[in-house]
Amino acid sequence: MGNKILFFSLIFVFTLVLSCKPGQDTGQSKNPSQTPEQSVTTSPGVSAPTPEKPETAKPIIETVEQKVVVENESSKDFMTLGVSYAKEGRFEEAIETYKHAIQLLESDAAKIYYNLAYAHIMVNDETSAFNEYKHLRTIDPVSADMLYEFSTKKALADQNNRFFIQIGAYKISDNAEVMLEKLKAHTLYAFIHKEDSFNKVRLAGLKTMRDGKTIMKSLNRELKVQPFLLNHQH
Repeated sequence: MGNKILFFSLIFVFTLVLSCKPGQDTGQSKNPSQTPEQSVTTSPGVSAPTPEKPETAKPIIETVEQKVVVENESSKDFMTLGVSYAKEGRFEEAIETYKHAIQLLESDAAKIYYNLAYAHIMVNDETSAFNEYKHLRTIDPVSADMLYEFSTKKALADQNNRFFIQIGAYKISDNAEVMLEKLKAHTLYAFIHKEDSFNKVRLAGLKTMRDGKTIMKSLNRELKVQPFLLNHQH
C-alpha cells in the first residue's frame, strides 16, 4: 500500500515539472533591465513612448540684468567719448557717439540729448538739432530752454543770417511769452526783442528772403499768424 502512494506522488511531481516551460513569465517577475519609468502599459499594437530628456531652464532674469548693467556702462563710456570729441571740435564724430549712447537708454538721457543737439547746432544741422531739442523738452524742460537760448544767440551772432521774421508786437509781456512758447514748439531761433513799449516776437537764423518766405507760409498755416520779413538792420 505504501509503495502505491509513493508511485503516484512521483507521477504528480513529474507532471507538474513538465507543465512549467522554460522562460515562461509567471506574472510575478519583471525584466531586470527595465526601469520603473519604462514599465508603461500600452494597448496591443501600440509602442510605448520614448521618455524625453527634460531641458535645462535658462536663467532669463539673470541674463537680462547682466545685459542692462553692460549697456549702462557702455552708455557712460559713449557719453564721455562724445564730450571729448566735442571739446576737440570733432562734432561729426561726437554726434555718432551720442547716438550710440541714446540707443542704450541711459538714465541720464537728458545730458545725452542736450549734447547731441549742441553738436548738431555746431555743424549747422538745424533739422537734427531741433529734433533732439524736442526730445529734450519732454524729459528736461530747463535744459531744453538753456539749449534753445544758446542756439538763438549763436544764430543772432552769425553775420550770414541777414533776415528776421517778426510774428507780433505785444505791449503785454505775458502775451509775447505765450507766442514765444508756441514758436519754440515749431522751430529754433525764436526770441523776444524789447523795443520802446513793445515786446516783439521774432525769428532769427535766416540767410535769404526765400528761406524767410518759406517759414512764414508754414507759420501762417500752423499758428494762424501774419508774420513779415525784416532786414537784419531793424
